[in-house]
Amino acid sequence: MRVGFVETMRGTLRDTAAEHPVEFTLRAEAAGWRAFLRDGATRTRGVVRAAPWAACAACEGTLVMSLRPARIAYTLTFTADDGRLLTLAGQKDPSPRSPLGSMTTLPMTLTDADGATLARGTFSFDLKDLGPFALSWLGGGRAARALERSRVAALRRAYER
Repeated sequence: MRVGFVETMRGTLRDTAAEHPVEFTLRAEAAGWRAFLRDGATRTRGVVRAAPWAACAACEGTLVMSLRPARIAYTLTFTADDGRLLTLAGQKDPSPRSPLGSMTTLPMTLTDADGATLARGTFSFDLKDLGPFALSWLGGGRAARALERSRVAALRRAYER
C-alpha cells in the first residue's frame, strides 16, 4: 500500500531586483509504509507558481524526512518559462524548542542547472491547510492523488484569471 500526502506551501523569493510571491502544491508518495519508515524518502510531483521564472509549471523531485538528524529536505525541479531547468531546494529543521515554527517554515533557494543561485526566500505552511493535509495521509496514495488533482485544478484556475 502506497504512502502519500499532499502539501501546499506559499512564500516569497527575493532575487537582485525584487521579492516575488511563490507557491507550490505537491503530492509526495513512497512505495509503502515499510520503505517510508526505513528511509523517509518520497517522490514528489505537483505544480509550482514562481513568476517571473515560471507562471505555472509542473514540478517533480524528492522530499526526505529524517529523525536523526531531524530534518525534512525538499528538492523540486521544474522548467522555467524560458526553457531553463530550475531547482527549488530547502530544508525544515524540526525542533522541540519551536515545534510549530520549525515544522511550518521552509527556507528555500532557487538555482539554475549550473547551481547558480537565482533567488532565496522563505515558504510557510498555512495552518488552514492542516485539515486537508492530515486527511491526505489517511487514504494513502489514492486520497493524496484526489486532493492533489483538486488543488492543482484550483491553482491553474487562479493562474488563468
